[in-house]
Amino acid sequence: VYVDEFELNVKPGEGSGSERITEGWFFADGEFLGAYTLPATIPVVKEGITTIRVSAGIKVNGIVSTPDIYDFYERYQREIELAPGRVDSLFPVTSYTDLSVFSFLEDFEVSNAFIDDLDGNPETEVELISGEDVFEGDRSGYIRLDASNNFIQVASLPILTTLPTNRSAVFLEFNYKTNTELGIGLVGSAQGLPGQPATLIVLRPREDWNKLYLELGPTLFASQLEGYQVLITAAHTNGAVPTEIFLDNFKIVNIDQ
Repeated sequence: VYVDEFELNVKPGEGSGSERITEGWFFADGEFLGAYTLPATIPVVKEGITTIRVSAGIKVNGIVSTPDIYDFYERYQREIELAPGRVDSLFPVTSYTDLSVFSFLEDFEVSNAFIDDLDGNPETEVELISGEDVFEGDRSGYIRLDASNNFIQVASLPILTTLPTNRSAVFLEFNYKTNTELGIGLVGSAQGLPGQPATLIVLRPREDWNKLYLELGPTLFASQLEGYQVLITAAHTNGAVPTEIFLDNFKIVNIDQ
């Protein structure tokens, strides 16, 4: 069975349809066939009407060694009639599960949630840009740093107070490209005290747009705070070359509790 890349359909209120589904986890009549990098041709030792099920897989935290099924995407399933020596093709389509909750969405089209200036420099900020560097739609987020304004630490508002801290799955999805290292994390706060920034991942420079699925569940469980903000941080390290960071389609997805 030849399986092409997944297509993600989204409904209003679910943000962008951008995805980075890199693997398919394959089952035939309930029997696990393995996980394959897509697109892929999968040998199926069966004949006649067979139920093929494919679960969408991602690289958790962008790490090649941590592929996993993304539980927020529906499994694709179809019955096909298999015959020896024949290659049948599937073009899987998925969507977010009905239990998915979108606790945070920012696509920079008409707003910009990243306005909590933690570094104290009003010259370093997330701006809205249009033009050829936009990922999709009309606008993306943009950060420019140089030798005079060489550091940014900014967080999203409002503070999120409903994120689950009970070990359940919580992921931050976003698109980015950058010519410097980019830190993404959380700012946690409790009892009216100032939030404490924590960088969870540092991303290497990338010339092309990439999508990341950052796992937040373990951090939320370990911290058990009352509220959280999404953190962006970076430093200028390119000498005379301006630092440029492009961002789009932030969303936090968790399960309806």
